[in-house]
Amino acid sequence: MDQDIRVLLVDDHELNASIIGDYLNIAGLDVSICHSGNECLLHLEEGNLPDILLLDIQMPGMDGIEVMRIIRSHEQKDIRDLLVVALTALAMDGDAKRCLEAGANFYLSKPIKLQELLGFIISKVKELPV
Repeated sequence: MDQDIRVLLVDDHELNASIIGDYLNIAGLDVSICHSGNECLLHLEEGNLPDILLLDIQMPGMDGIEVMRIIRSHEQKDIRDLLVVALTALAMDGDAKRCLEAGANFYLSKPIKLQELLGFIISKVKELPV
C-alpha cells in the first residue's frame, strides 16, 4: 500500500507497540519501534528519520513531553520539523493543550482504532510538502 511511509512508534508498553506496529506493517507502512524516549532520540540522531512519529506521552524516565521539547529545539532542522503525533491513555482536561504546547502537531487519545490510526497517518503524511 504505502511502503514509502516511514513511521516511528515510541511506546514503552511492548504489547501495545507490537499490536500497533504489526497492524501498520501489515497495512504496508514501514514501521520502526522504540520503547523509550532515549531510544527514540538515539534512533533519530542516527539519521533514521520517519515521515511521522507516534509518541506515547506516559513513559518512565523521559516522557513524551520531554522528548518533544528536545526534538523541537534540536539543532538539525529535519529532526526539529518532524511530524509528531502525541498518543496518551490519559485523556484528561488540558492534556491535549499540554502536548500541543510541547510541540506535538496532533494529539490522539488511546485506545485508538487501528483502522482510524492508519487512515490518519496516511492522510497527514500525504499533506506533507515534498
